[in-house]
Amino acid sequence: MESFRVEILSIQPSQLYVCREKLTAVKRAMDAGERLEPIPVKELDGRLIFSDGHTRALAALLRGESQIEACWEDEPLDWDEYRICVEWCLAEGIRTASDLRGRVIPAHEYETVWIGRCQTMHEELARSRKAEKSQ
Repeated sequence: MESFRVEILSIQPSQLYVCREKLTAVKRAMDAGERLEPIPVKELDGRLIFSDGHTRALAALLRGESQIEACWEDEPLDWDEYRICVEWCLAEGIRTASDLRGRVIPAHEYETVWIGRCQTMHEELARSRKAEKSQ
């Protein structure tokens, strides 16, 4: 996988929250000098978005870094779901990883407010697609 350097603040998040415990673990790994995987990004609707790696991006920002190592997302993901997540972010004023600084929450809360919300959206989108096919 070929990687490249990119300005962290040029990438639109697709996630509303960051898990505090995961952020702590990523910061420890960075402090220990571990080389982390490049962060996958994708151009979606004219925006460069994170498809993953929000925690790593925020950790890098908190360390004072302005760029990250990124790679183009090549997995066949559900881009309609990502589009919805980006819309949620924009509606809540999240336009860069820096906007996630005040949205670091404990793991149990993250599971409820973020993972739960995504699961509900996934189920609703699946029902909607099924209804469209049956028409």
